[in-house]
Amino acid sequence: MAALAVGTPWLCLAGNRWPEYFYNEVPFYSVLPDIERFPCYTGLDPDPAPVRADSDGECPRSPSMCAERIRTDLAELVAAAGLLRERKLPYPNAMAGHFARLLGLYRGDSSRIWSIDAAHKPYLSA
Repeated sequence: MAALAVGTPWLCLAGNRWPEYFYNEVPFYSVLPDIERFPCYTGLDPDPAPVRADSDGECPRSPSMCAERIRTDLAELVAAAGLLRERKLPYPNAMAGHFARLLGLYRGDSSRIWSIDAAHKPYLSA
């Protein structure tokens, strides 16, 4: 949240209970997990069981934050970091892309998408 407070473009390896829901006119990219492979976004329901990959020496952690998930999404993380670093992702494009990816993740169910001040609404009706 510190990046949000000072207007810094931000990159997020998303997962755990909720996808991002606070937007402040600053470019961002949220790499969303494959929720079938890496369960998350449980909201107020119980968290998925932690996973452990002893071969990686990792301690038990949320499936959406495990080493396998990071390896799976590494190319997207690197590409998104480049877009932000090179200032090639204007805020409206960041919002449009984020909600398009989120809508795909939820298989078109826009009722599962929310944000502070309904900032997402214009990007779902397009």
